[in-house]
Amino acid sequence: MTATDDLRGDFVRVHHHEGMSGTRSPDPAAHCSPIPAAGGLPALQRMAGNAAVSRWLGERRATPASPTAAIQRAPQDWKGTATKKALANEKVLAPNDPFVHTLHHIVPKSMLATFAGLLTPAQRTLVVQEVGPHANKAFTTTNDNLAAVTKALQNLPANFVLGPDPADREDDPGAQPDYNYADDGSITPRSEHLEKAYEFMNRKINGGTPVTITDAELTDEFIQPLIDASEEHNKVAAGGVGLDRGRAAWSGDPAHGQARRPAPIEPLL
Repeated sequence: MTATDDLRGDFVRVHHHEGMSGTRSPDPAAHCSPIPAAGGLPALQRMAGNAAVSRWLGERRATPASPTAAIQRAPQDWKGTATKKALANEKVLAPNDPFVHTLHHIVPKSMLATFAGLLTPAQRTLVVQEVGPHANKAFTTTNDNLAAVTKALQNLPANFVLGPDPADREDDPGAQPDYNYADDGSITPRSEHLEKAYEFMNRKINGGTPVTITDAELTDEFIQPLIDASEEHNKVAAGGVGLDRGRAAWSGDPAHGQARRPAPIEPLL
């Protein structure tokens, strides 16, 4: 077959896809021949017309190389090194225990990230300087950029609850706070401090715009409650992350999605 014969074949295939009415077949790429060798395109353009050739080339280039060509983004890992090691150690100590599976945040980590984004650079520095000495497993550096402060807040040991997979709970709060309660329904000391920080963040995040946060209220209503919760936690953590398996008082059957924690006291009517 000559080069001219090959080009004529390409011409016929191009016009077959375009059709006399301008319609295309359902899968033009499935019938197209490979792009002609160098020197063939000018001849093909003369025979089929520039517009037809341009459409043909566009269809060829738009055809993905494979179904898996799309880039997959890995989920962000919020856990710091100390947090990862502590969780892994607990799993070694309690292998196959469904209540020792993952970490739940008392104050949602998504809210901590949102709130950190509302702070000025100077306020982020203040958080690092004030909270850091009381939670050195979370604040491992003095870096005060947004990403570093967000990750530090999300790794605050006092804000952790060790427990089952969220899918195995019947009381998972989602993006709401997940406070610890004693068997009698009273809130535990650490959760009580964290509740103050949560209420402050909630007011600022959902209180409309513009958002104004003074250094004084940041210190009194966010930083100090985190310090108080961390100090309460440090009494039992002995300088570590301190993942206490008994802290949440889990009950129920995780295998049937019925794991749960003590509920708060119901107000008297």
